[in-house]
Amino acid sequence: RLKDREIALWWPNGYGEPNLHKATFSFIPDGADEAMTSIEWLAGIREFTYGDVMSALKMFINGRRFFPKGGNWGFSEYNLRYGADEYDTAVRMHRDMNLNMIRNWVGQTGDEEFYEACDKYGIVVWQDFWLGLDRTVRAVTADTVVR
Repeated sequence: RLKDREIALWWPNGYGEPNLHKATFSFIPDGADEAMTSIEWLAGIREFTYGDVMSALKMFINGRRFFPKGGNWGFSEYNLRYGADEYDTAVRMHRDMNLNMIRNWVGQTGDEEFYEACDKYGIVVWQDFWLGLDRTVRAVTADTVVR
């Protein structure tokens, strides 16, 4: 429960700490005394809003104006070999260069470890979606939005 709690917000690099909180979701069937299944993850609590999309896009995180600094995360052969350690190192380097956003070009990077590293280091992900929306792409898009 989050109501009536003071929660440290997640902030992008250069704006504050990227606070992450342990979150748990449990499924308890009606009439059961214990959870049938549970999942745990780290979550950053933040509000991302935008305005003036027809003239000059303005982005806000937690009510504060956000100025993105970053670049494309293009898909390369080398990235196919990335695991948790490689994502952690690469995203940390983005943070160390005072960047705060990575554009996931055409949504080509979908590994959970990529998003976890971005959350950890305060990197906002500009998530592109493919233009052709066949059934497979719609399923991937829906899964990404839920994430």
